[in-house]
Amino acid sequence: MASVTDQDVRERLEEVRDLISRYSAAISMLKREEQDLEIAVQVMDGLLKRPAYRAMLPPIEATADTVEPTKPVGIPTVPNMIMEALLVASDNGMYGMEPSHVTAFIRDNYWPSVQSQNVAPTMWRMARDGKLTKNGSVYSLREIGLDFSEADHQIPEGNAQKETAVAPAKELTAEDLM
Repeated sequence: MASVTDQDVRERLEEVRDLISRYSAAISMLKREEQDLEIAVQVMDGLLKRPAYRAMLPPIEATADTVEPTKPVGIPTVPNMIMEALLVASDNGMYGMEPSHVTAFIRDNYWPSVQSQNVAPTMWRMARDGKLTKNGSVYSLREIGLDFSEADHQIPEGNAQKETAVAPAKELTAEDLM
């Protein structure tokens, strides 16, 4: 067994004093931080008890320019909802639909706050990309697009406008709808 010398005891005493000094400094710093945090809590409590500053300002009227509805989670993509609206229209004997009617379909079936600016630009891009046919303001599915060479086709009243140039027809795939 090793014997403890007077020098060993003195060295240990110095280590303990050094530790006490370091811990005392850390404790002093922690106490100052504690005081700062108590002040911060008091300031926050005071701010939360004050009337909201927004309540003191005049209300801002919500308009189409100030409200931007976000698409709800879990509903189909806008192109898929457009395709569904046009399929339903086709099943009901309609040649096609205007963006306002597609918007109404989406509003009734999926997205109550949808606005035409959420739908119309997508329909235009789909026609540009060859996924839809556009005749004036009426859009239809590419497969059932109006062939002006056939005399038995008729455009719904009020939609007899010149066909807009779009990309050539191609068969749609699931990837085209995404």
